[in-house]
Formats: sequence, C-alpha cells, structure tokens
Amino acid sequence: MTSVGKPILILGAIALVVTGAFFSASPVLAENSAEHGGISSGIIEAQDSEPILMEAEALGEAATDSSISQPAAAGNDQGKVRQNEEQIRDALDRSEMENEAIAFTEDESETLLRFSDIAANVAALQNFVDSVSNGSGVVTGIYINEYFSLKVGQQPSGSPGHITSNAGEVTQFGLAADYGSKGFLAHNYLSGDSFFDLEIGMKLSLVYGDGSIKNFVIEDIRSFEALQPNSPTSTFVDLDQGGKLSAADLFYSIYNSNNPFVLQTCIANHGVSTWGRVFIIAVPVAS
Repeated sequence: MTSVGKPILILGAIALVVTGAFFSASPVLAENSAEHGGISSGIIEAQDSEPILMEAEALGEAATDSSISQPAAAGNDQGKVRQNEEQIRDALDRSEMENEAIAFTEDESETLLRFSDIAANVAALQNFVDSVSNGSGVVTGIYINEYFSLKVGQQPSGSPGHITSNAGEVTQFGLAADYGSKGFLAHNYLSGDSFFDLEIGMKLSLVYGDGSIKNFVIEDIRSFEALQPNSPTSTFVDLDQGGKLSAADLFYSIYNSNNPFVLQTCIANHGVSTWGRVFIIAVPVAS
C-alpha cells in the first residue's frame, strides 16, 4: 500500500477510496428517630428529679465527712456498681465481637460475590469465543464485559466502504491493516450505538477464529465534526484538540501503528446523521 510520503496525486486518489468508510457509518445519537428521642424525654420528665438530687447531695456529704462511717449497705451498693460495670463491659465486648463477626461475614460474602462474578464473566467470554470460532486466524469477535459482544465480519475485496447492516456485528476496515491498525466500523443506529457508552480505561478483548484472545484497554476517544457531512473529501474539525484536517489527514492520524485497535462510527447531531465521526482507540494490555 502506498505510504504517506508518496506524491500528492496518489494521496488524493487514496483519499477518495479510503474516506468512503468515513461516511458509511450512519449515526444515532443517620440520625436517631424522633420516636426514640420522645421515649427518652418522656422518661426524664416522668421522674421527680428533686428527691434524687437531695439524695445525691446527702451521699456526697457522707462520703466527704471522715467522721461519719458508711453503712454496710454502701458496700453492697459498691458491689452492685462493680457488678453492673462488669456486665456493661461484657456487653460491650460481646458487641464488638459480634460487629467483627458481622464485618468478617460481610467481607467474606463480598469476596464470594466477586469470585462468582469473575466466574460468570469467564464463562460468558468462553461462550462467546465458542460462538465465533471458525478455525481462522482473523478477528471474529469483540467482547467487552457487561457492555457488548459483537461478531466481526470482513469487507468484500475492493469494497473499503462496506459496513454490515446486521445487528450485533461490526465490519473490519481492511484498509486500516495496511497502516498497522485494526479498525472496526459500525452504523451508529446498530452496533455503533454502543460505542458511545465506552470510556477511557475500559478493557476489551479481540477474539480470533482459532479461539485465541488478545486484550486491550481504551486509551483515547477522539471526536470530529465533518464540515461537509456527506462529502468523501470533507474537512474535519477536531472537537477535542481544535484545528482542521482533511479527510486523508484524519485517516492517517487515526489508522497507524500507534493506534493498533480502533472502533469507528458516526456522530448524529442537529438532525444530520453524518454530522461527525468518533474513534475509540485502544492499546494492548501490558502483560
């Protein structure tokens, strides 16, 4: 395939061919309760506080007067106090132990749930791998846990603008492979609609026909407005970084060895189905 450094005339010819796909992906756009407070205040109000206060003052005077010996009952009262304190401490200790046991049980449950989720995810991915395996060495599926599992089809020879019209499928962009990238196209009223739910940092898997899997992580999402939405030679405005690019420049900036995995669809806006383009760019997960 002709490289970027070849003469302008060749670039112009390529632009007319490769940008067809740019215009084929059609779009879609803890407080306590008042009841408890009422109970507490009701108890306090129901008691006669004056006799209690006088009794407390008398006990205080007796305790500070060394000439007055404390009756035997006082010793019994102290023993009851100590007993009550021990019971309270025991109750607190039991409460702490119960809380720790509950915490352990909750942690254990969360761990089991995580393992269960992992096992379910592994099973779901394996089922998808089995469903798209055909013994070939080409990409046959794209999987993102809890988001989508899409079958991948290839473009017919000589049809760089072809995109599947089947729901649940995407089309591999054949021309992108000549520039070191794997590109996948979808109409945004079909599978491309789910591209807008993706975020940087999400992991996805490429599934091959022989059952092998390669894992990627989304590194960047680029959006562009097409100034002439239905023209294969439209100028594009970079909505993230500013500036304008020709259709050919946009193609070369997206589909290259620095962007090994690209999902592409159209952006619908202002009632125009081909108003813009979005590219979800992923790189291999570090081993």
